[in-house]
Amino acid sequence: MDSETFSNLYLNAYPRLVVVAAALVQDRSEASDIVQHAAMIAIERIDQFSPSTADSSAMEFARWMTAIVRNVAANARRKNKLRRAVSLIEADAIVQAKSDVASGTSNDQHVDFDQRSLTFNGIDGAFDDQLRSALQSLSEISRICLLLNVVLHITLDEIAQLLDVPSGTVASHVSRAKKTLRDLLRDYRGPAV
Repeated sequence: MDSETFSNLYLNAYPRLVVVAAALVQDRSEASDIVQHAAMIAIERIDQFSPSTADSSAMEFARWMTAIVRNVAANARRKNKLRRAVSLIEADAIVQAKSDVASGTSNDQHVDFDQRSLTFNGIDGAFDDQLRSALQSLSEISRICLLLNVVLHITLDEIAQLLDVPSGTVASHVSRAKKTLRDLLRDYRGPAV
């Protein structure tokens, strides 16, 4: 596959790939980084992509890239989980150090702590904590199906092809996700503007 063909297929799949990544990591900036990292992996492994027909290459490429994005996102989540755990340990050390200083038992150790590592950025910054929490309550596959359908208006059949699952399964995930969100957000009024 030449670089122009790759670029065209990638640009066509890009919005879907970002939504899939954002559904998995809940951070739009990180989602874009994940998709770019997946593209670099795809370029290195382009010889592994072989569409069955020229007519189906766009969907097959999107499906192949989606699998790569999901793997990269899983790796990123594991790294982020480890970082948060380390940050929480550092936070505990800071609290203890401040407590020691206040009580006069300081041992003068300083722990450098990045407060930003404990913040949570929503998929697009417009989601507040209640909506983010409701989205988090969904399974990963339900969240992916719902966001692809609601945000990008992708049909259930296209989502099924993209994720390589039956259409009925996608329909069930979207339906259950909508019901769950309706139940969880019954009194939700949206973020204050």
